[in-house]
Amino acid sequence: MRVAIAVLQSGRMNPHFGRAKTIAIATVEGGTITQWEEVESDFAHLHPGHHHGPHHARAHLHGDEEAEEHDHDHHHDHEHEDDEGVRRHRDAVFEFLKRHRVDVVLLDHIGHGMRRAQKEGLRLVLANPRMGTAREIVEAFARGEIGEVRG
Repeated sequence: MRVAIAVLQSGRMNPHFGRAKTIAIATVEGGTITQWEEVESDFAHLHPGHHHGPHHARAHLHGDEEAEEHDHDHHHDHEHEDDEGVRRHRDAVFEFLKRHRVDVVLLDHIGHGMRRAQKEGLRLVLANPRMGTAREIVEAFARGEIGEVRG
């Protein structure tokens, strides 16, 4: 089984899958990781964002996430104005996962794009980034300690 998880430079799970520059693709067999490959995403730059000020261009924390430099805009309970951009990003994420033959995605939250992917047969598993490094989270999944989201 091939499992994808977004990874920060520190090795921890990136809670922003759609904005992640690096995705780890792990092959899991018999409850263990047999292969681990980190690949550059080709969709992060397509994520449509909104500009809410220069404070987003500095290091800041999301919950217990490590301080990492990441320049992005946050969603503040409003719809994306650029529907075409949203579709382009969602399609790019889905194509990336298909191209890498991913069966399962471990993520912090599930957006509309991932719900579409789930309807297409992709298994989604919610994981808390505070569980450890990205690799430790995949290991926990491999051991059956975290399970997939239904519906």
